[in-house]
Amino acid sequence: MAADQGPIAAGVAPVAPAPVFALTPALVGQDFLDWTKHGNSKLHQKAIEKLSIKFEGKADQILLLGNEMTNKANQMGFERTIMNIPDENGTNRNLIKEHGLLSYPAIETWATANIIGQQTRAAQDNTMMYQCLFNTVSETVKKKLIPKTSTYMINNEPIAAMYYKAIISTAEVETKATVAYTRINLVKLKERMQELKFDVTEFHSYTDKQITTLASHGKTSDDLTVYLFEAYATVPDKEFKDILSRKSTDYHMGAADLTHHDLMRYAQSCYDVRVANTNSPWMAKSTEELEIEALNASVQDLRATNNKIGKALQARITKPRKGMPSKKPFSPKKGFGATRHHSLTQQLEARRKETKNALEQSWKEAESLKKECSAKFKTIILLQIKIEASKARKCAAIERMARLNLRRIAYHNDEKRSMICCKDSKGERKTSSLSARHFREMIFSLRTTKKQDKNRCEETKRIADNHLKMTSRDQTILAMKDALEESRATIKTLRELRWSKVRNRLSSIEIPCCDDGFYVSKYDVETLWKVPVVINTY
Repeated sequence: MAADQGPIAAGVAPVAPAPVFALTPALVGQDFLDWTKHGNSKLHQKAIEKLSIKFEGKADQILLLGNEMTNKANQMGFERTIMNIPDENGTNRNLIKEHGLLSYPAIETWATANIIGQQTRAAQDNTMMYQCLFNTVSETVKKKLIPKTSTYMINNEPIAAMYYKAIISTAEVETKATVAYTRINLVKLKERMQELKFDVTEFHSYTDKQITTLASHGKTSDDLTVYLFEAYATVPDKEFKDILSRKSTDYHMGAADLTHHDLMRYAQSCYDVRVANTNSPWMAKSTEELEIEALNASVQDLRATNNKIGKALQARITKPRKGMPSKKPFSPKKGFGATRHHSLTQQLEARRKETKNALEQSWKEAESLKKECSAKFKTIILLQIKIEASKARKCAAIERMARLNLRRIAYHNDEKRSMICCKDSKGERKTSSLSARHFREMIFSLRTTKKQDKNRCEETKRIADNHLKMTSRDQTILAMKDALEESRATIKTLRELRWSKVRNRLSSIEIPCCDDGFYVSKYDVETLWKVPVVINTY
């Protein structure tokens, strides 16, 4: 009896199994699961739970569905059993990322060999993944898939990979046209940025969807970085545009090697910083843009006022006076009222022509004064250059005269040393014949040198006089420069005076109203002063 009880009867404790490491419970071992065990049944319930997304067959849900399914596959171990399927060439393709490269016949061949009628963990994972996808899709998608049952069933057994492709087909058509359409969308990123009202975050989400669609068909876009730079250039925010413009310059000059992922991360960071900056709001208009808009609004108001006045005058002319018979049309060429209106119209037309001529004349005078000032300014610059040159020549002449004085002193010292005398036997001074000849040669050379020095001195003096004359002329030019500045101030004052006269004339124009009688309406003189608009006649 004790022998039958074994080690327990002998008092020996059983040996515990060695622990097995795994990231999730489903990844422990690769053998099929025994559903009679309580732990495995819980694992089954966890595997067939629906994903957090409710797939309704929309194209913008494909990326999110792929991410959720990838997470589920990593947790439940589907990644190592049924997610990598060989294509028609024998190359393994990931079902989520490269479903466009897997055809239905290729999946059917793989499933027939590894799923149908097999008692393996892959067959169990296939069933659990199918049930998970079935619980995730909406009722609308299920109705669409009823006619396509034969595309994902083999011998009445559902294949999860084929069912996933059928789900994706409800949102996009997996043909060559899908790739072409996606490439067209990437080329039109600039227009898409404007449609999204320059929301960079939404723009990047849209771009990621297009990239994922291309990648699922094994395609890429080589010019995507260029398309992104073109889209960023349309953003009306000046600071954001300047930052991305410098980045674009570095990229095109080869100073920076950017992928489209790096560029999108960089642009997203710039966008987040600009949106968070409360001192300078996102897409805030600059001072120049605000001034241009105000100026355009003033011009539009002035044109609207002009059109309103013209319509009022036209209605006043064509409308018959009170008490006159309505059978005959009112003629502006007959009657006292017509004569009065006609004279008023002529007066108004004359005032308008006078104003137009005054404005044109003022602009012509301003242009001529501008040209004259520019010419005089250039002349002043040339004269200043000449003054600097004359000063340099004067300094050189002074140095040359100093060198000549030093040479004179040296010649006088040489002449004194040349008077060499000798004595005879009696002790009297006597000039030898050799010394006398040498002395005559030295005297002749000294006279020649003195004559040359005299000529040089006269030439130097003449040059110095010319420099003095040029200096006096330069002083005159500086005086002319001061006079030119005074004339500029005078011209500005005269121009202001002339414009004040034009404004006074415009403010005194009489304009009739639509009712009987008259009133005095003043133009927007300040607006007309800033913007020279020619009033159209009616």
